[in-house]
Amino acid sequence: MIQIVTLTLFVLFCISGVIAPSAAIALGLAMYVLEQALQGSVGVFASRPALANIIIALVIAISVARETLRKGDLLRGYFNPVFVGTMCIFAWYAVSLAWSPSTDAASKLIQANAPYFILYILVLPLLLRDIEGLLPAFRWTLLMGLLILVSILFNPSFTFKDGRLSLVLSALVRTNPLVLGEYAGILMICAALVVRGPGGLIFQALRAFAFLVGAVIALQSGSRGQLVFAITVAVAFIPVARKVKSVAGFFGVITLVVTVLGATLFIASKVLFLDVLARWDARNIAQGSSHRLSNILELGEAWARQPIAWIFGLGGNAYSAVTATGGIEEYPHNIFAEVTAELGLLCLLVFVAMLVSSVRALLWLYQRSADDAELRSAVASLAALFCYQFFLTNKQGNLWSNVFLFATMIIIARLHVRVKQDDEMLAWEFEEQLSPALVEPPSSEESPPAADRHPPLPAT
Repeated sequence: MIQIVTLTLFVLFCISGVIAPSAAIALGLAMYVLEQALQGSVGVFASRPALANIIIALVIAISVARETLRKGDLLRGYFNPVFVGTMCIFAWYAVSLAWSPSTDAASKLIQANAPYFILYILVLPLLLRDIEGLLPAFRWTLLMGLLILVSILFNPSFTFKDGRLSLVLSALVRTNPLVLGEYAGILMICAALVVRGPGGLIFQALRAFAFLVGAVIALQSGSRGQLVFAITVAVAFIPVARKVKSVAGFFGVITLVVTVLGATLFIASKVLFLDVLARWDARNIAQGSSHRLSNILELGEAWARQPIAWIFGLGGNAYSAVTATGGIEEYPHNIFAEVTAELGLLCLLVFVAMLVSSVRALLWLYQRSADDAELRSAVASLAALFCYQFFLTNKQGNLWSNVFLFATMIIIARLHVRVKQDDEMLAWEFEEQLSPALVEPPSSEESPPAADRHPPLPAT
């Protein structure tokens, strides 16, 4: 039964992704966790691990091609400073293999993650043309995420080991439980921040249930950071996503979130095994944090001993060769430490500039959308996901596995450029109608076609 349900959902999601760009975006966000759900249900996906990813990539490519044929203009705003900065950082990583003490391991890291780099950084951002497309994408994420995670909850192939829910692929290989935890956090954020869905009370109940399911999966996967970051970000952005009309209203929403979370923790204490709950013991959390800090300091010491590396870096994946734990963990699980020590201060400055540019672009988009409840919610959700991904990159993964953060920053920068150009063009057309002989056209070489413009929102 679970095989039929999971496969049917996958087919429906793929068809939706071909038809609707917003569904294709949601499908891209769900790719890793959907891959695990299929591997745990359908034999052909278990024997061919890359099959689900290939199909999803094809769906996204077809969706981009359809959008290009229907509307064109997809490259406007694409080659923005954040995109250029991203290309520079990843290109420098490849160049640094010339002096890296871990050339072979770094080369394998690039080869393994290059397809995801192409999909998420080069292709996926093309599917979002304007901020009006954000909210449908988040609603699709809410629906897909809920259905996928519920199917995993009822899938007997997913079992616990060392306090973490995952799928057994072979006698020695299990799927990564952090994938479940990270996606569960995305679902929780969308459930908390997305507003005005179809169905009224039914949609609100769906959001509450999705938040609950996301929290349960995050707990079962043993993903402590993902759960803490998701809850923190969701609560922090609630007053951003909605106009706070009164103090009582704000605390009412917070009370609802805390109540749902409390119910989740109560249920978890009744149904989870002791080894799952043990991961939340204060001593275990402190031990894990201390270990991560030790990794960063050890890499920093190796970097500090070589002054030339301050500028050019130790080389890609140097952590695995210059630290005592590198042979086991392979990377420091902190993107700031990785960029600084392995790629040098110049790349760190580029990375920080990209983060600052993304924050400024989000503030501009938010101010422009503040008077529209749906757009305000959409931009706030995008900002929340940006913060969530930023936090995660400083506790897990490496540069090449954290492509979601860079894709999010590129999307933010692209939307900022496109929306600003649209507003400038509409303002010029309005002034031209008033005094055509006195107004010069805007200098932008990439003016949008008339069919692709939308009216500006009132200024705040």
